[in-house]
Amino acid sequence: MSGTPLSLSEREEVALALTEDPGMSWARLARRVERHPTTVAREVSRRGGRSKYRPATAERAAVRARRRPRLRLLEVPGLLRERVIAELRQGRSPEAIWADLRAEEAPVVPCVETIYQAVYVGVLGVKPTECLRTRRPRRRCRQARYPNRRAGLPNISRRPVEVENRSEFGHWENDQIIGARNGSSLLTFTERVTRWAMGITMPEGYAAEATLAGLIEGLGRVPSHMLKSVTFDQGRLSRNLCEVG
Repeated sequence: MSGTPLSLSEREEVALALTEDPGMSWARLARRVERHPTTVAREVSRRGGRSKYRPATAERAAVRARRRPRLRLLEVPGLLRERVIAELRQGRSPEAIWADLRAEEAPVVPCVETIYQAVYVGVLGVKPTECLRTRRPRRRCRQARYPNRRAGLPNISRRPVEVENRSEFGHWENDQIIGARNGSSLLTFTERVTRWAMGITMPEGYAAEATLAGLIEGLGRVPSHMLKSVTFDQGRLSRNLCEVG
């Protein structure tokens, strides 16, 4: 399911609606719980169907499904874990450890982010204040690590709650896909609640002028009452929010 999972209260409302009218359409049922029809249809179909859907059973199954099915890579005892721990205690950075393992063509090479996560989660038994050069006890959020490059535009971290939790229709996300040899580009528009997407082809490439033209064309295709904000990429994981209207 896209967006946030259904809550127990929403599942109970779905069950009540099916009890009142077993043949209720997915669209009517979705409006009742303010969800997308596909989300509701998949939820009911996966949890017994219209006649056997039980909210408590569905909630327990959803909780089990969200649990991590296996140990983290560096939680598994073995030579890899021991080497990473030993090198961290020697003061080596996760980047250096990853580079050595890759150069040696090791059978399993954890990425830099995997090593950082293992340190900060605590599965290696090594404190970040003891082994990392920054000596930070906690990780900074992504927006703090990659600050806004365009201070005149509001940062994505400041977007309203209804945008963050996908509870309000009309908020869009932009992304750009670069073609082979940088000769073309595709600009995508995705609505956050329904996840409906459209693409704008830009045969001129991804230069500033071509990107601006693609944005204008895409925004022109969206009816004004369906357009409240647009979130777009700035590169290096930094994103901005542009409020419309």
